[in-house]
Amino acid sequence: REAREYRGYKQTEVAEIAGLGATTYNHYETGKTMPDVATVFHLADVLGCPPSWLLGERIIVNGEQKQKPWDRHKEEHHEHL
Repeated sequence: REAREYRGYKQTEVAEIAGLGATTYNHYETGKTMPDVATVFHLADVLGCPPSWLLGERIIVNGEQKQKPWDRHKEEHHEHL
């Protein structure tokens, strides 16, 4: 959700770009179901973040999240779109 909101997308927009049903994408985002590995990689590409972020990886230092992964991938993502 965080990567989607950072990009300014609605759930339905990500679902459409990724070629998924809106309900399917909602279930992935809310944790009701888990996407397969290929879908995780595809969603990471659509959202401009590493797949590990979508699977819950965070960098925490002294209780603070230090960097959003899309901050360092921003330029690459805009070239894709």
